Amino acid sequence: TKLSSSPLFSHTIPTTHNINAMNNASGNPQTSWKLTTIIGSFLEVLTHEILYIRSLYPRDAFSPTRYNGIACHACRHPDVVDYIFDTLRVAVPAIISGNADGIYLVIYDAQKNDELLERYVLEFDMDEMVHIVKEGNNRNASESKSRKRNNNNGT
Repeated sequence: TKLSSSPLFSHTIPTTHNINAMNNASGNPQTSWKLTTIIGSFLEVLTHEILYIRSLYPRDAFSPTRYNGIACHACRHPDVVDYIFDTLRVAVPAIISGNADGIYLVIYDAQKNDELLERYVLEFDMDEMVHIVKEGNNRNASESKSRKRNNNNGT
């Protein structure tokens, strides 16, 4: 089995076209970029970890890794990595722009006439997410102004 040597968990960078579409949802390119990165990275890591935990591919196709300090696993098989990336490249901008409410990961048993084994449903409230990110941006801007004032006053 040929394994991918490309870095994992770095695929969720949207194209310029997708960023422009997402700006309509949040009204702010910085907010859209943050949401895309957060949601895309989370979904990518989650998908790899579910595939690992459920042993849907051989264990030796996965490498232990860390994402934001959390131990997880990433599939190294290029077809699996590309499939996850291609799916999220479409799904994440659709979620951010409000054209989709969530994403489903459905696992079937191919040996039992595609019997449904598990379904993972992730739904997103984009209005709430945009509000949280904007609130964080406002807090960061306020803290930055306060630090500048303190520095200018010699404190």
